[in-house]
Amino acid sequence: MRGKAVRPKARISKKRRLLKLVPLLLVIAAAAGAIVAIPLVANAAYRYVSALPFLSVQKVKVTGLKYVRRDDFLSYMGDPKGTGILKYDMKQAVGKGMQHPWIKSIVIRRDFPGTVRLEVIERMPEAVVATGSGNYLIDADGLAMARIPGIGWEFLPVVAYPSAHGMRLVDGTTAGTLKLALELLKIAKAEPSERLAGARAAIGDDGAPCLVLNGARVMVGRDAFGEKICRLAEISGDIQKRGVRPSMIDLRFPGKVIVKDGGAVVGADGNSGVEGGRIVGQAR
Repeated sequence: MRGKAVRPKARISKKRRLLKLVPLLLVIAAAAGAIVAIPLVANAAYRYVSALPFLSVQKVKVTGLKYVRRDDFLSYMGDPKGTGILKYDMKQAVGKGMQHPWIKSIVIRRDFPGTVRLEVIERMPEAVVATGSGNYLIDADGLAMARIPGIGWEFLPVVAYPSAHGMRLVDGTTAGTLKLALELLKIAKAEPSERLAGARAAIGDDGAPCLVLNGARVMVGRDAFGEKICRLAEISGDIQKRGVRPSMIDLRFPGKVIVKDGGAVVGADGNSGVEGGRIVGQAR
């Protein structure tokens, strides 16, 4: 008599293990579907909310403008009015606005539901640069902001730059030198001696800042302006007493004053000498 066939226990155990994995596989499939669906749902929700009428920009408030007209500035950087406040690309707007030569910094804020605030800091004009091809406004950093006509800015000091044929706006190439010229002029104007009251700043043919005083070009180099201006004040009285009208005064060398095409010059210690056709005064 035959015995009944019996399933192997190994096969039964395998099926049981597979059945136990089914819930886990369903959970994994559901999680994967959610991961895919959530961004799609979120994106659809964002588009829907962004398009709501009450979340469009209704007001644009601009503060900090003095020289640039509000409408001109908004036209330049892009007026956000009517744009969805959530869609307004503030980073791009700041980048565009910072290209304006009069603008130093911009902060943009959203005030929900429909207001955008632009907090602007302008560059302040510090001087006029008179080049061989027109006059330009510069700020305290020596950056050119605008080309200007010959009138309207007479209250600003002038830096003569005759060798330059125009200037590029907000260009750092010559900004460092012009900034030094402004620093030099400020130190000269602060000197209590009235003999330097008529001093004007200029950029020499060598590209370095200098002063023009009573028709003489005063060479000072690029550093130690305070000490050199003190030396200039000390010898200016002696130059005037002797009736000298030099074309050049060179203060670039420590402890020495060189005057070209003039009469005798004495320094603070009263000594003078002649060197290479130039009259040299020793200063303290």
